[in-house]
Amino acid sequence: MIESRYNTDFTVFTRLEAKVDGRLLTTYTEDLTTYRCAIFTPTSQRFAIFGKKQFAIEKNLYCSVDTPIVLGDYIVVDGNEYDTVSLQNTNNLNHHFSIGLVTRNT
Repeated sequence: MIESRYNTDFTVFTRLEAKVDGRLLTTYTEDLTTYRCAIFTPTSQRFAIFGKKQFAIEKNLYCSVDTPIVLGDYIVVDGNEYDTVSLQNTNNLNHHFSIGLVTRNT
């Protein structure tokens, strides 16, 4: 089972959007809870479309479906920042998320 491989800590930064003076302002709020995951480099190239852009998935992260993460959030794992560009509730079984990550451009 994938849970036995949850040996890496990560932090979620939740994306918040608001209109300020007619402009869309995006901010991120750190979730102070540390979550556990399994993270792997894909063996084959896979792509995801998010926000009208196509991304090549750089890392696959697996975690509990209880983790409060949605597309557009970013995570910090092993000191690296990644944007979440795909998120699947694997086989819709509410067992674990499979999340596609790309290196965050800041």
